[in-house]
Amino acid sequence: MHIEINNSNFTAFDVLFQNIKDAVFIWELNENGTLGECIDANNTAVELVGGNRSNIPKIELENLIKINGEAGLSEVLSELQKSGVSTFESNICEEYGAGKTVEITAKVVLLGGKKRVISFLRDITEERKLLNKVKKDIILFDTFLENVPASVYFKDSSSRFKKINKPTLEKFGCKSESDVIGKTDYDFFHKIHADSAYRDEKALLKGEIDCITKEEREVFNDKEIKWVSTIKIPFKNGNNKIVGTCGISTDITEKKLVEHQLKSYMKELEKMNMNKDKFFSIIAHDLKGPFNSLLGFTRLLRGEYEKLSEYEIKVALKSINKSAENIYQLLENLLQIARTQLKGIIVKPKYFNISENVNDIVHLLNEYAVEKNIKIINNIKDEYNVCSEKFMFETVIRNILHNAIKFTNRNGDVKLSAEKHNDYTDIIIKDSGIGMSTDDIENIFDMELENSRLGTMNEQGTGLGLSLCKEFIDKNNGSIKVESIEGEGSIFRIRLPN
Repeated sequence: MHIEINNSNFTAFDVLFQNIKDAVFIWELNENGTLGECIDANNTAVELVGGNRSNIPKIELENLIKINGEAGLSEVLSELQKSGVSTFESNICEEYGAGKTVEITAKVVLLGGKKRVISFLRDITEERKLLNKVKKDIILFDTFLENVPASVYFKDSSSRFKKINKPTLEKFGCKSESDVIGKTDYDFFHKIHADSAYRDEKALLKGEIDCITKEEREVFNDKEIKWVSTIKIPFKNGNNKIVGTCGISTDITEKKLVEHQLKSYMKELEKMNMNKDKFFSIIAHDLKGPFNSLLGFTRLLRGEYEKLSEYEIKVALKSINKSAENIYQLLENLLQIARTQLKGIIVKPKYFNISENVNDIVHLLNEYAVEKNIKIINNIKDEYNVCSEKFMFETVIRNILHNAIKFTNRNGDVKLSAEKHNDYTDIIIKDSGIGMSTDDIENIFDMELENSRLGTMNEQGTGLGLSLCKEFIDKNNGSIKVESIEGEGSIFRIRLPN
């Protein structure tokens, strides 16, 4: 199809021709289909070629624009012959406008009864720069999206995924982006987390909040749990209207585990410091009394020995011995606790018969019992065996038996017995002492609480013995329980594997 311009519409055409912003050239069209001389150009075109209209006839299309050789120009002319119009992009030659890009629309027209080619050169340099910038930005964005070590996603106003990156795809366990696009959090996460995310997104979509930053637990449908640091913001279109949300989530599961371990270590350190302070307090308080007695009686013996009767000397020596025993008992407990707290004890339970060990402990504490006229009844026979670290077993029995004597009134009794079961043996220590309140029973094995009480003859203690017993029994896969009625006595049941 050819456009015909005749005398009746030439004036209007000329006005339009001269004032159009595009550069317009009119070329002769030779019979063989090649372009002839440039016979006219509008003002914009004249400016393009240097502002001298006399140069217009000398302009050749292949010198004006950069078409790749004759084949390129031939292809354009061939298309003109077939359809009467051809549109293509090209760069202006350096002589006329280096760096400029134009969109060229060439049409065959009848001008004065002759075929001519009219070409419109529209400067699209800025458009192409903008387009290239957009393309470059898209490449940069896609590169960032695929390489950032975090999950990035975009959702529409219905909280459906519109675009995700590779880490998000991997997090969901999907192979293709199409497996995720159009779906929501409810397809991948547990309802509790999906509900929370949906509430966040609705608040962003309504403009109630500009940004959400938080650490949250992601619970997946397969029950896997991850901790992430999340930033969520509204997504706006070119009209600044909120049309969706986007977010970035960084996996901080390892960080959370480390934080948990650090908190655990801090708590353990605080406990160790607390125990250390208590140990110093014990040393300052409990050693002072026995040592004062020891020093007092030794001074008495040294200064008044010749004036004292044999009975008074025996009493003094007995008191010295008792003070020494108390100091030894305290130091033994402190030593065992310190070794345990410093993890210096490697527990290696062994099978052994308990009767001999119990007999030795009863003999050791018998003098203390005799002082209070307390009868120790040992009913543990040779047939009882347990699996335990021996020194731990002895420490436990010694402490509990010592306490039983300590909290039993004069003329009372303490009974030891054992019960054998299929997989374990119970060692039972029962006293007729003052018993304990419910609160005392509840806290009796807690090292962090002050549990020291005076005995029935105002004997002092550390309050650490029973907490040590509990720890030792636990280390040997056993248990320790207490029953007590205030004013009626206590029963301690130590259970150890056979």
